[in-house]
Amino acid sequence: MKEMKLEMEAMKADKAMKDEQLTMLYTVMESHLGIDVHSVCNNIEIKKAEERRIKRERRLAEEATQRKKDVIVETQEAGGSSSQADVDMVDVEADHDQSFVLGNSTPLSYKYEDIVRRVQVAQRKKKSKEHKVLLLRWKEEEKVVVEEEKEEEEDDEMDY
Repeated sequence: MKEMKLEMEAMKADKAMKDEQLTMLYTVMESHLGIDVHSVCNNIEIKKAEERRIKRERRLAEEATQRKKDVIVETQEAGGSSSQADVDMVDVEADHDQSFVLGNSTPLSYKYEDIVRRVQVAQRKKKSKEHKVLLLRWKEEEKVVVEEEKEEEEDDEMDY
């Protein structure tokens, strides 16, 4: 039992040392290369997700095109109407733009840098509103103090 505990403690110590070495490696790599590993990793994940989305859209477009072709072939085999216009199937190119428009709003981008920028802008706006609120509170407190002083002066004058 003691041997297992010692072995467990040795494994924990080894893991802690490896974690520290990994942290040191990231620090050295980030400082020498001048990059942020987390942001680069996030960008890679975003690109992979976009590639999967584009592949899925292409596959769905190809399946839809194939279904349309099958329906046309079946219609022609069944002696379908010759008055129908011939339909040319065209490969659909997926839109590579990472933004969309919702209603009449501005386009939103899913790029990591754009998201971070929008969050920072929102935080700055919130912070500036907080300063305005604090300033208004201070002005209100000043008015209350001034009004109290005037009331005290009036009370003092009435006492005479």
